[in-house]
Amino acid sequence: MIDHCIKMYNHAQRQEIYRIYVSDTLRIITENTAKFVGGGYIKKRYIEIVEPHKNKQDNRSAQEIIDDVVNKSGIKVVK
Repeated sequence: MIDHCIKMYNHAQRQEIYRIYVSDTLRIITENTAKFVGGGYIKKRYIEIVEPHKNKQDNRSAQEIIDDVVNKSGIKVVK
């Protein structure tokens, strides 16, 4: 059963990688064509549209992250 789950996960990952590769390739082709003829094109990558949270940079300090985790989890810090 676990082997089947692992195989399904690996298959899904390969499919996602292929989708990202194909969509990036097509985006670059359309971007180059659009620039040549003066047209528009989609500027976002497929992965940025489907999973926008993956590419977000967290600019908070370490202490801000710690405080956020502590507040959201309800942990009481004893000093």
